[in-house]
Amino acid sequence: MSIFDEIKSDLENGTPGPLNKNGEHDWSLETGGENSFYVISSDSGPVAIVAVEAAFGMDDRNDADMRRFCRLPDLERIALAANELAEVAYLALSLIDQDNLEAKAGWDALDIAATTALTAFREATK
Repeated sequence: MSIFDEIKSDLENGTPGPLNKNGEHDWSLETGGENSFYVISSDSGPVAIVAVEAAFGMDDRNDADMRRFCRLPDLERIALAANELAEVAYLALSLIDQDNLEAKAGWDALDIAATTALTAFREATK
């Protein structure tokens, strides 16, 4: 199984996005001392608690890290779309390498694949 197969499977079977930090929840975590925690949520409720060490004075860094966690489903969609574009590029190069550049079926397949891949990439990167 390729990494793209794994990403696709996890995206299909995992909690749907979008994800956000500290949405509505009643979860808690005893961290003690200067430690703190963030709750990662989806529209359907809490998904995970992320404990952070020495949170005092680290708001900017911790907020940036939580935004990175929350972007994961979007980045997975972008990676899958980019992989489709790479496959289209490979198909285009294989057609260019063929002796018969007038192979209509191959060019039609390229047109369909390119349109589909570009549409998926644009959708993923909105």
